[in-house]
Amino acid sequence: MDEDEWAPYYEKLNAIFSTDSVTDERDGQKYRTVTIGDVRWMAENLNYETPASRCYHDDDDYSDKYGRLYTWEDAMSACPKGWHLPTREEWEELARAVGGRLVVCDVDGDSMRTWADASKSLKARTGWVKNGTDDFDFSALPGGMLNVEGDAVEAGSNGYWWTATKKSDDESYYWSLRESFGGVLESGAPNGFFSPFFSVRCVED
Repeated sequence: MDEDEWAPYYEKLNAIFSTDSVTDERDGQKYRTVTIGDVRWMAENLNYETPASRCYHDDDDYSDKYGRLYTWEDAMSACPKGWHLPTREEWEELARAVGGRLVVCDVDGDSMRTWADASKSLKARTGWVKNGTDDFDFSALPGGMLNVEGDAVEAGSNGYWWTATKKSDDESYYWSLRESFGGVLESGAPNGFFSPFFSVRCVED
């Protein structure tokens, strides 16, 4: 292999990671954490009950596995003290750290940014139809969402996570891992009254 061919492997080797845990003092729930590069992430979706958060199909069993679902506005303040909703840039840093390559693709007629070669490393080893390798213990699961009509859809096939970064006044960025697509997709969704409900991962301040 020449230097260019080795580059993705060097990037993975540079993404030194370690695991730990943190307890949310608000309700006593304990979350696994993982430090990838210089950033410490929760390695599970947030399951803190805010007044506006929802369980998929209002079923606590789903929340125990996948975490609760949040509107963007709610997600912005849902993380515990010392943690925050990750920005678009922090998601990008994560994708690069696990060897992702940025490409622009067309999905259902829309131009979307995707990080190729990152999806498999971030997906959990179980819970997907096509499971990931979870090389960095990020353990992403397909928690689905509540769409803008309030319907619970896609649990077990797709996962969606908010970022703290606005795309416009009316939209904010989110990242998704999908059963039918090999990359990590970035897109925008309404952040106001008609906001969908997505999962939340928190990062340490």
